[in-house]
Amino acid sequence: MTNLKYCFVSNYLTHHQLPFCLEMVNSTKGNFYFIETEKLPTERVKMGYESLGEKYDFVINTLKNKQCEEKAKQLVLDADVLIFGSAPIKYLTWRMKENKLTFIYSERIFKKRSQDLFRWLKYFSRSFPYRSKPLYYLFSSAYAAGDYKKCLANEDKMFKWGYFPENIVYDDIDLLIENKNKNSILFVGRLIEWKHPEAVISVAQRLRDEGYDFELSVIGNGSMEQKLKEEILKYDLSSNVKMLGAMSPDNVRSYMEKSEMFLFTSDRNEGWGAVLNESMNSACAVIANKNIGAVPFLMDNLNCGLTYDGDADELYRKVKWLLDNPADRQKMAKQAYMKITSEWNAKNAAQRLIVLSKKLYEGQEPHCFTDGPCSKAVALQEK
Repeated sequence: MTNLKYCFVSNYLTHHQLPFCLEMVNSTKGNFYFIETEKLPTERVKMGYESLGEKYDFVINTLKNKQCEEKAKQLVLDADVLIFGSAPIKYLTWRMKENKLTFIYSERIFKKRSQDLFRWLKYFSRSFPYRSKPLYYLFSSAYAAGDYKKCLANEDKMFKWGYFPENIVYDDIDLLIENKNKNSILFVGRLIEWKHPEAVISVAQRLRDEGYDFELSVIGNGSMEQKLKEEILKYDLSSNVKMLGAMSPDNVRSYMEKSEMFLFTSDRNEGWGAVLNESMNSACAVIANKNIGAVPFLMDNLNCGLTYDGDADELYRKVKWLLDNPADRQKMAKQAYMKITSEWNAKNAAQRLIVLSKKLYEGQEPHCFTDGPCSKAVALQEK
């Protein structure tokens, strides 16, 4: 079988998924559909997200009318390959009854320990009973394999995956890096507790107190915004720290292109973290918490950036080290850019998924990639 039909069912199409979907439409000659099962939340609209479903004819929204709902069901049943994301469980059940090739597309499932028992029962019920079925896993978190292993999912059916935002290939990456604002630091994200924006304000205070010349830009809004502004005034950081509010994805990328360093301070609640793809693609030297889902997949410590274990002092030391070592900073920035443009991008992911799907259909050994999208995912040891 050479021309497989693909369907991706999830809540709604975002700019983080769009490049992959467009590559699939092109690579399959139109044999690809995206099924939306929800509307774009108001919170996302306020963050600058755009409702993309109406723009593309490969997108079907089940909430639009009865005809769209019926068409979506038929597409799901007819597809040779289904990618099952954040969607009602009925779509997975239909596929398993028909023994049709299906990939569960998932971040990690155990983020908050208070939910572990409930979530274990939920994901055990959608993994263990189908161990002998053609059900496989595309993990958009380096920690998902360990979580699903606890639910007795089949470890041999687990593959690395992720989010694949726009991949920009620059004419002269060295010139982009050279023209960045000197000693510029960027934070992008909702200003909420588990993203820890307070950590970057603390770093700024310590850098200022030690006499460093730098500028920190903070993009985003949220429940902690007023508190952060008060801290900036309290510690007299206004000349070093700029609170820029929420902005569109295109404007965010413009700031990334001008920034030398990117701080990614979320804890284990960050399932993937597409800003990591975007900041690396924009040739930022990244310092990221290793508990973020994307970090072990995309970053090699001292190669594409620096990682830390959530400790505030360690974060500060590594920011300070990057400021003190501009040559290493630029080297990491270029390697980060190469990691995205050569491997972790939508075009490569689409091509590899097509290869993987065909191998599974033909009964061949599916583990044909040593790293990157569609390579084997293994359970990581956690503290």
